[in-house]
Amino acid sequence: MGEIGYRIKCIRKENNQNQSQFAKAIGISQGNLSEIEMGNSNPSASATYSTPHISTYDDSIVDN
Repeated sequence: MGEIGYRIKCIRKENNQNQSQFAKAIGISQGNLSEIEMGNSNPSASATYSTPHISTYDDSIVDN
């Protein structure tokens, strides 16, 4: 998993949202979010900007 994808996954989990809910909130498809979280794709600048607190996250809530 890429660093940015890991951060996004942490933020999504902190907000108790599934991929579909979170993707809709930041304006991307669920499939795109899945690829980002797995490290297979990088988010667009607009998706990154739309993701709250991208630089801070609690990594203890994500199972590796």
